[in-house]
Amino acid sequence: LYFQNKEQLLVRAVQQAFEELMARLQGAVSGASSAPDRLRALVQSSLSHAGENRGFFRALMEPRGLGPESVSELARRFAAQNEQYVAFVANVVDEGARQGEFRDLPPRLVAVALSGALRGAIAERIASGASGDLDLDTNTIFDLLLHGVIGKR
Repeated sequence: LYFQNKEQLLVRAVQQAFEELMARLQGAVSGASSAPDRLRALVQSSLSHAGENRGFFRALMEPRGLGPESVSELARRFAAQNEQYVAFVANVVDEGARQGEFRDLPPRLVAVALSGALRGAIAERIASGASGDLDLDTNTIFDLLLHGVIGKR
């Protein structure tokens, strides 16, 4: 009754879930005292939000022609929300670099890399049907981002 078609309903659901995620991220980041703590809070909040909304994320990851060539409202909304998420993460990274807590790397590229790692972890949880260990996933992604894969021998 309120939407003309299923896509409009999904667009609204996506918008609502994204608004909830961003509010959650802003709260988590603002409550952290250091740049590494803000980044860890961002990772954990992103994974937690996805875990609490598994069915929704499973539906979103279904192929629907949402590639860059798509001109649907849903594809445009995804692109805009992804850009907003990446900009938020890049700001956290940039602020940490300005404060001397992070290396001086391109903030947007770091944000895109982190976003991809989170997307992969969420997709793995959904594909495997396992809920995963939030703390283990958070610590792994956080450690990988801060220290890479080359460790001390």
